[in-house]
Amino acid sequence: MSIISPLATSLKVFAAFWALCTLGISAGFIGRVNYDFGTYIVNNSNLAAGIALIAASTLALPYFLTVLFIQFTRPEHGLISTMLDTISLGVLFIFFLGATAALSRLQSIFTEYDRYIFAKLGSTTVGAGWAMTGIILAILLLEVIYTLKHFGGSHSVWRTPFNQLVRNGHSNTRVTSVSSKRGAGGTPASEPMSMSRAPTAGHISVPAPRQGSASQQN
Repeated sequence: MSIISPLATSLKVFAAFWALCTLGISAGFIGRVNYDFGTYIVNNSNLAAGIALIAASTLALPYFLTVLFIQFTRPEHGLISTMLDTISLGVLFIFFLGATAALSRLQSIFTEYDRYIFAKLGSTTVGAGWAMTGIILAILLLEVIYTLKHFGGSHSVWRTPFNQLVRNGHSNTRVTSVSSKRGAGGTPASEPMSMSRAPTAGHISVPAPRQGSASQQN
């Protein structure tokens, strides 16, 4: 069995775990800056990006858990089709990328005041956000590139769950593979029936000479 299927599953398991970690770290960071500076400063500065990371993690955690649950219980379900999975991963990637990039603008402040708890939590939150962004991007690229390279871009392919494609292949791919194997093995293909056949001796009809020609000869 290909290593791609367990690799994709392992990445999603780790993504669910890391989403939980990011959620906890981001919540701790927002709680600390609310305590130190108040909600007004947090809501009207780039510190609010920490709230966006909480929201992104809150969406990512149940998504990956749901996908993994369906994958092991009903692996052929349409809810985990490659198309829906890549669209969802793309949305999560943009969400995490925007939130982490906004919070990263405060990294210089976190570095300057790293002796304070809020700054340490801020740097940790930025790191966790970038790690989560990278994990989602890795899963997205793996599924898109592998699917396009090995199965093409037809609608029926993208409606099939990714793990089912990797393990069982696609119907068109299997038919093409079997045909190529038969051709390579030298199995003779059935020859088309010829519409024109050479007439046999028993079926040759000789036309009778015309009377005018016979009289001229006489």
